[in-house]
Amino acid sequence: MTRLKFVLMLAAVFMAVAPAFADNGPSGSAGGDDPPLPVDGGWLRFQFGTAVSSNLEGPFTYNSGSTTVLWVTDAFNRGDQFAVFDNAVFLGNTSVPVNDGFDFGNPWDDPGGAESDPTFSHGTFMLAPGNHSITIDVIQNAVGFPGGGAGFLRADVSGVVPVPMAAWGGLSLLGLLGGSMVARRLRSR
Repeated sequence: MTRLKFVLMLAAVFMAVAPAFADNGPSGSAGGDDPPLPVDGGWLRFQFGTAVSSNLEGPFTYNSGSTTVLWVTDAFNRGDQFAVFDNAVFLGNTSVPVNDGFDFGNPWDDPGGAESDPTFSHGTFMLAPGNHSITIDVIQNAVGFPGGGAGFLRADVSGVVPVPMAAWGGLSLLGLLGGSMVARRLRSR
């Protein structure tokens, strides 16, 4: 394949994907307007530019009288990683992803699928009651798209940090083993 064909193919792919990044639709808003993040309102999409840039929407803001858990996940092409801030205070980085540029499919329909996949970068952060202003910096851009990429965030009221979906299998197995040990001891008596 010649370079020109490769560049034209890459440009065609970018032009096909760009409208999805340009229109945040009902999932959130774009343009640096500090969109509200509804608590228990589900996933909102955020966009980012190239490496070492903040989300393009401006800070996501919310106020909660309860403890909340903030979820942040990459989607689309795995390999992106984020630094998360609340009121300009560093909360932490999302997990280290597999950086192979794998396309998850259609992330706009299932951010929870990307969040539960251990090869995608994601993180959960417990936040005290109060006013919150969440910004997300990309610290690793998966494939270096000129237009950047997208991920998702959500805030849920909770008293405990949620257990990631991938860990449920291990917890279930541990519970079954413990239950079988108790049953065995009761039978032997």
